[in-house]
Amino acid sequence: QHFYTEGGWGWVVVFCRYAWHIFTRFHRSVPSFLAQCLTTGLLLSAGMLHLEMIKAFLPYDHMRAAWVVVTAWCVSLALSPIVTHICRGHSIRLVAVVGGLIMNLAFLFASFGHQLHQVFLSYGLLFGVGCCMVREASSLMVGQYFKDKRELAEMFVMTGPGIGVIIFSLLYRISLG
Repeated sequence: QHFYTEGGWGWVVVFCRYAWHIFTRFHRSVPSFLAQCLTTGLLLSAGMLHLEMIKAFLPYDHMRAAWVVVTAWCVSLALSPIVTHICRGHSIRLVAVVGGLIMNLAFLFASFGHQLHQVFLSYGLLFGVGCCMVREASSLMVGQYFKDKRELAEMFVMTGPGIGVIIFSLLYRISLG
């Protein structure tokens, strides 16, 4: 197991997403806090999407629309051991970047979905895979940067999902009407 020096760059990994190009020397770090905020926040605030899917795909009942949201969360959690194994054997950053691309493509595909099964495949399955890749890669990156103060770093990282749920619930409500 390889550990970087304690703190320093590790705090950057915990707190920022490229620091909006202000801290240009930190641009190669993996942003764990915002990765957790984006992935888990998007998945857990999908109740707003569920309500909108019920309106958009009216002949379907509530349970079929709920399966889209539930499947995304289940796929994201079920694939965690596999993604962690891939991260251990290959580049963690590459897994995070590919996961981010998959997440964006899943949202793009879901936006063009006119039937519930199309949204199920894109948001429920593909988005869950992308979220899992980003979330697990960012968690493993925190483990590489911290040894003694890992608990403190993990506490800050784990505030991301709570903040993400608040932000994305509001954004979904505003954007969907």
